[in-house]
Amino acid sequence: MKKNKTYTTLLEIGAEGGSITINKMLVGNQNKYWFTTEEYAMADLLTPEELEGIELHSKSAIVDSFEEAFALAKKKYPIFKLYLRYVDDKVKVFIAKEYSESGELESTSRYRGSNWRELLGFEKKY
Repeated sequence: MKKNKTYTTLLEIGAEGGSITINKMLVGNQNKYWFTTEEYAMADLLTPEELEGIELHSKSAIVDSFEEAFALAKKKYPIFKLYLRYVDDKVKVFIAKEYSESGELESTSRYRGSNWRELLGFEKKY
């Protein structure tokens, strides 16, 4: 039996065989937010002995706002150097502002960050 998903993913960022997602869930009458990480590639590449002690799936502290969850993830990971897979319309303006302020928008490489610029509406898809 498939378990029903009780949360909403607002942002998904990919990396070499893994992902970072920021999620929200209604608890009582208040939304709560957190980020999770999944390290799929390591599970495929390492032996069970090598994986011992490595956390393939992690979950951050639960906070009261998307902005707080994003700040926690950004402090731990180079968010804007990774691959943007999905951004919910509810947080798109905030993420676009953060991306603009990161300096990555001015990258001279045609491909570096192009998925961020496309999904956030800064440029058309090639």
